[in-house]
Amino acid sequence: MLVQNGHSYIKVLFKLFQKIRLIIVSNDMYSVALHPEKQILATASDDRTWKLWGLPNGELILTGHGHSDWVAGCDFHPSYVVFTALL
Repeated sequence: MLVQNGHSYIKVLFKLFQKIRLIIVSNDMYSVALHPEKQILATASDDRTWKLWGLPNGELILTGHGHSDWVAGCDFHPSYVVFTALL
């Protein structure tokens, strides 16, 4: 949990959703996935890459290159260990 106080929690979530929206809109994303335990957002886009973003700041952590076409989807495995990007 980000914050114990309910009102503060809502404010933090609102700022977090604003940051996620900014990342998605500014990068032509096809798919978005939130890590189930860590503050990491994964995105897949038409520029043939997948990216991992740190939240709540929105800093780019890692970019995956090498796909021959746009990346249609991304998700985290329920065991929290594996990340998958789909063509």
